[in-house]
Amino acid sequence: MKFSLAWVNEVLKSKLNVDTIVPQLINLGIEVESTAVVGDDHIIEIAVYPNRGDLLSIRGIARELAVVNDIALPEVAEYQAKVTSSKTIAVINNSEKSCPLYLCRIIENIDINKPTPEFIQAQLLAADIKPKNIIVDITNYVMLELGQPLHAFDANILDNKIILRNSRLNEQAALLDGATVKLAADILLITDKNHIHAIAGVMGGKASAVTDLTTTIVLESAYFAPRAVRFVTQKHMLNTDAGYRFSRGVDPNLVEVAIERASTLILEYAGGSAGAITKNIIAALLPKNNSILLNNSSMNKILGIAVADSKVSNILNKLQFTVTKQTDSWQVVTPTHRHDVALEEDLVEEIARVMGYDAIPSIMPNIACDFSAQPMRESLAKSVNNTLVAQGYTEVINYSFIDPKSIELLFPEDPIGLQLANPLSNDMSIMRSSLLSGLVNNLQYNLKRQQNRLRFFETGVIFTGSKEVNMLAGIVIGTLQQEQWGSKAQKIDFFAVKADVENLLKLHNMVSNVSFVASNHAALHNGKTAAIYIGKQCIGTIGVLHPRILSALELTTEVIYFELKLDLLLQYKLPNITPVSRYPQVRRDLSFLIDVNIMFTEVRAVVATAAGDLVQDIRIFDLFAGKNIAAGKKSMALAIILQHVERTLEDVEVNEVTASIVASLQDRFAIELRS
Repeated sequence: MKFSLAWVNEVLKSKLNVDTIVPQLINLGIEVESTAVVGDDHIIEIAVYPNRGDLLSIRGIARELAVVNDIALPEVAEYQAKVTSSKTIAVINNSEKSCPLYLCRIIENIDINKPTPEFIQAQLLAADIKPKNIIVDITNYVMLELGQPLHAFDANILDNKIILRNSRLNEQAALLDGATVKLAADILLITDKNHIHAIAGVMGGKASAVTDLTTTIVLESAYFAPRAVRFVTQKHMLNTDAGYRFSRGVDPNLVEVAIERASTLILEYAGGSAGAITKNIIAALLPKNNSILLNNSSMNKILGIAVADSKVSNILNKLQFTVTKQTDSWQVVTPTHRHDVALEEDLVEEIARVMGYDAIPSIMPNIACDFSAQPMRESLAKSVNNTLVAQGYTEVINYSFIDPKSIELLFPEDPIGLQLANPLSNDMSIMRSSLLSGLVNNLQYNLKRQQNRLRFFETGVIFTGSKEVNMLAGIVIGTLQQEQWGSKAQKIDFFAVKADVENLLKLHNMVSNVSFVASNHAALHNGKTAAIYIGKQCIGTIGVLHPRILSALELTTEVIYFELKLDLLLQYKLPNITPVSRYPQVRRDLSFLIDVNIMFTEVRAVVATAAGDLVQDIRIFDLFAGKNIAAGKKSMALAIILQHVERTLEDVEVNEVTASIVASLQDRFAIELRS
């Protein structure tokens, strides 16, 4: 909004200068966008926030500046146009909620060709409003002065009756700007029996516009509900000065003042005879003044400082709030022009901005630095995510609702799942019983976008029967490493992903007791699937996606999938701390033939028992079956690392331990040592 500084000084009977008021407006929370010198005057442009409709007038700006400059704001003059005509117009209000206050009067025998006074033209031009004719210019001038939009109809076009009603769908209204609008339903209109003459609070109609031939007008002043006006301005993108003000809320106490002020100016400068005002008022529907209790303790706590009681009362009184002082509080009633003040905090804000935020000292807060320990489960969950991310995985989050078709593909033997009673859509009608379906969708989506090396993981709940189980799952496809010049590309395999899972188990000191046991899974390849055990408890599964699924997804390379029960994974086992030995390690290699069905984990357990406390590590470094190896047998080579914490091992005892290991393996698995 643009306004004239000279006009503000005229209202306040002051001599404020632009260098003084610009910082004051900014400190009051009013953004100053620009200033310009026009002759002896300064034109100031401000940004008005949606909740501060009271600033859209000279009187509103003057009220703010009067407070900070300790100037008494003059009361609004009591204008009273002399009634010399008997003509009136009837009003029928069929939309009282949208317009609880509607005033109008007839003014006849006006001279539309009278020139607009220079002082009015000057203020209109300062606000970027182009003068048009004496009647329209006066209504715009009063709008700038008081913030109350007015409208004048050519009375000879109306049929002596004004009807306020809501629009019907697709009614058409021809407006002042020449546009014809096809209206939505329930838009407030000003009509007579046969025609639409205005979209209430926004724009008048073309047919009843004041022209050079107009001699009698109907002058309108009303309170239109902000919500009703916002609805039409947003629905039909109609931006006008009147709509801008009504949508932010005008002061209902100024509706009659404005029509009397405009009538007085019209009679003075355009002549004519004014009839009595027709009033349609539904007082119960007009906005009410808010009564708010402002507690001294609350105010001081919010501001961080104590404000003198007299200063609080003085500021609120100057802002035209009605204040009643109580023992430790104030009972405050808001004025009708401040729709935005509804809470105790709003009153505190008013006090702060008038005092000036710079007047509130900066004080370092006294904060107790008592940090609560992070729950172990939360810490472990974070470490699981961080470990997977460090290994190149990306976390994904999928819906818990899945497509029944994915269940049929992945788990054909049990495709039913938990049905939703009211699904969002057909492809989100089943509660997931595995995280696999979402991860497969993530895989497909990215493969279609030429992303061929993918590692995803997800943590979430699955639904099995009536139970909810927290799970961690991952899916991998592509090469072991990113493409590079230094080595040939190697496809990811079961054992590489198995190592990733073992790294997770190491976090919680579980890896020493972990075993991978061949098993079956409906969605995984038989012979390339293992159940993951901690001791005797199964905590998950790892394996290669079933060829049936790869074929359906049109994939030609292996996809490895793993899933772990998160609650079991997050059970922390305290580590067994042992000192680091200063003495050398001893390595003994054993190569032997063993039954093809015996797993390394079984062999490792026997070796560990036989070697006792001296064993530090057991590694398999060669595995072979086929040519020159008897049917049903495989060759396995182990590296056994021995070390003592307190002394150097001697050959005799190393040989004894090695013999014990061999004897135990022969006794348990009937191995044959290879030379």
